[in-house]
Amino acid sequence: MVVNSDGPDDELVDVPFSARQVDLFTFDSGDLVNDAIVSVVNKTEMYCAFTVNAQTGDTSKADLVTQTGTPWEAVGLTVVSPGAFVGDLSRSRLDKLFSSVFCDSEPIVDKDNRIIDRKTPLDPDFKCPDNKLCVYETNEFGGEAHVFHESINSPFEILDVSQLVFPGGTPVNDRITSVINGTNRQCFLSARVQSKSGTSGSNTRTPAGTPWNFDATDIAIQAKDLVKLEGRPINNSISAIFCQ
Repeated sequence: MVVNSDGPDDELVDVPFSARQVDLFTFDSGDLVNDAIVSVVNKTEMYCAFTVNAQTGDTSKADLVTQTGTPWEAVGLTVVSPGAFVGDLSRSRLDKLFSSVFCDSEPIVDKDNRIIDRKTPLDPDFKCPDNKLCVYETNEFGGEAHVFHESINSPFEILDVSQLVFPGGTPVNDRITSVINGTNRQCFLSARVQSKSGTSGSNTRTPAGTPWNFDATDIAIQAKDLVKLEGRPINNSISAIFCQ
């Protein structure tokens, strides 16, 4: 398995393994592999899965089954099959984002033993878990979904969703068309990217004290409610979220 940054190649592995955090690896240049991968060549006989998040080992968040037995949460999942080449991760906004990787000798499967690949939604029959906030790419709560596991905590806020991706690798930013709020809190959706230091026109604060710029297109979703965004100005435009 060879990964490439803007500099030299680096050979990561030639046997099945899992690395919950790739910040232990460096390229030949000495630069860290973490958040620096822009292309991948798989010269092994294994199926390798790259994910954006560092793995915590939390079984409650595990989406994938690994041969090493490591619980794996598939955030920004990209699967590189044996002999395959992924030449430009920037096309899916996944360049310089990967923080964990595992390689198995058999095709990678989800927790229901279904084979997946980088272009296939992880679970076509997905249902939003209890007490979670879920966003979808279609108006009927279908297609790919992103679960905000941390939304069970309070306060919860995502100031900029541009770095988030659906399980198949599609960016979440400006692709949210329906939302299920399974939490016990009211959640607010904004088309504006927010900032800890505030932005021009900030007119309120979140429970965490973050300046927030509300405008006429923002919407609120009540606890245990759902909303379809088609036909609304904020459809496919959500850039920030907070719950209170």
